[in-house]
This record gives sequence, structure tokens and C-alpha cells, in this order.
Amino acid sequence: MKDKISWQDKRVAAINCWSKKRRIPCSDNNPYFDEYDAIIHSQAKNKKEYKLERRNINEKSNNK
Repeated sequence: MKDKISWQDKRVAAINCWSKKRRIPCSDNNPYFDEYDAIIHSQAKNKKEYKLERRNINEKSNNK
């Protein structure tokens, strides 16, 4: 039986692939650095929940 790969693992793999193709290091200079950090700390169960979570955080920060 195959282990199910989480949406977080898939997204991090996509970010790593994008970074490797463009030879961008995995550091705070990477344009996806903030997203990577948010994915790692997210409590969302799927990508749809994650997007809602991020949208709510962005709306709160824009309203300040």
C-alpha cells in the first residue's frame, strides 16, 4: 500500500524544483521563502484550507 503524500510535501517539492531550475538558494532571498515557512507552520489539512488560512492572515495584515 502506498503512503499518501501530504499537500505540504507536494508544495514544498514544487518550490524546491522551481528553485533548483533557477539556481536560487533556499534562503530568505528566495521569493517562496515566506510561503515555505507558512506551509511548515500551517495547521490546514489540505491546500484549500491553507489558501483560506493565508487569505485571512493577509486580510488581517492589510486592515491594520
